[in-house]
Amino acid sequence: EIDPRVPYAKKNELMEEWVFLSQKLIADWRFSLEDTAKILDSAPIFLRAGVAEAFSYALSKDIDVYIISAGIGDMVTALLDKVLNVRNEEKMSIVSNFMHADESGIITSFKAPLLHSLNKSQVLDKATMASLRTNTILLGDFPHDIHMADQVGSETLLTIGFLNEKEDLLKDYTKYYDVIILNDGNFDILTRLLQFIDTKEVDETVTQVDTDNPVSYTHLRAHETGRNLVCRLLL
Repeated sequence: EIDPRVPYAKKNELMEEWVFLSQKLIADWRFSLEDTAKILDSAPIFLRAGVAEAFSYALSKDIDVYIISAGIGDMVTALLDKVLNVRNEEKMSIVSNFMHADESGIITSFKAPLLHSLNKSQVLDKATMASLRTNTILLGDFPHDIHMADQVGSETLLTIGFLNEKEDLLKDYTKYYDVIILNDGNFDILTRLLQFIDTKEVDETVTQVDTDNPVSYTHLRAHETGRNLVCRLLL
């Protein structure tokens, strides 16, 4: 998945096989939707500090939020409902791998298309995305996440990357992302960007953005921060 020596086509093939087999294993175990709800209730789940505040602010300003996850969409949806309590079905769309259950609630398969870390751009509905706003903030934690915006047609694109491990990859991440957050840093920078743009108080000369809980490294290319930037979020 992350080995630079493996060609993209081969990675894509192997990732598709891995996700397919993982989904088949889940279906073969014949979990019920009730079982998955119990798993979520009992699991110790921790999200980054500031996530709920950032999402709440975005939704309060009528910003379209797209969560593109290679995980299990049903769990992502339940997590947002339970932990964040900020989901707005009209403004927040979840693109992920959703389970299919039979009439008795037993999970029998996953709905197409199969989504993994390397094909996120391919599963977005280009026509739908193109009909929406054309300025985007993209957040990702993997180099290939940058391609989530390939089908969007953004006039302005600002990218924020989360590098949680292997800080020796920082130099490579700077090739992809305008802003890089290290050490499981919080979402404060996103909320502040939204606030700055909303209040028209963006300092065009800013090259460093601090947070209340500073991360090891935050790099911002200021020329990307147009005042009308924030109209859509891709995560």
